[in-house]
Amino acid sequence: MPLLVETYGCSSYNDLLGTAFIDVARYNSWRLAGSIIHELTHAYLHGRWQVPYRGELKRRHELVCLKEELRLYRRFIAGFNCDESEGREWLASIERIHQRGVESRWWERSRWEVARRAWRAFKDREKERASGKG
Repeated sequence: MPLLVETYGCSSYNDLLGTAFIDVARYNSWRLAGSIIHELTHAYLHGRWQVPYRGELKRRHELVCLKEELRLYRRFIAGFNCDESEGREWLASIERIHQRGVESRWWERSRWEVARRAWRAFKDREKERASGKG
């Protein structure tokens, strides 16, 4: 189990540090749980199976992690006896979000770009807190 650290801007797993950075304010509770599962799956692939997060393997890592995320949501829908049609609609919307993400190839962003995004998100949240909105 990697160290989990609250962050801003986006969630990610850093194999060098063995740490998952989770943006807890970005999602509702189900999506937050999905984000945690997503990043823990990266840790599992890296730690247990020694699958590096490099080159074209990054895409494969992401696809496995997205599938695990969807599997969790399906369990939630079944476990909490959610309305079947609402559950299907919600899963379809999440799958569309995932598909757009895969098409954007977010994993190709540089570490610098990720760090800048996190800093901007932090500053924006601090402004919200200072103004009494957050």
